[in-house]
Amino acid sequence: MLRLCVGDYRLSRWQKIVLSWGGVESSFLFMLIWVLLIFLGSKL
Repeated sequence: MLRLCVGDYRLSRWQKIVLSWGGVESSFLFMLIWVLLIFLGSKL
């Protein structure tokens, strides 16, 4: 539960950074990294 809260906090920070870049490429890259993190998290 605590991990989820920390993850949400990090996610909101990264979303702000991505939104400030404001590009389709940066949001696609962010989504790709997020999918990889979820995949690695499920493996662990």
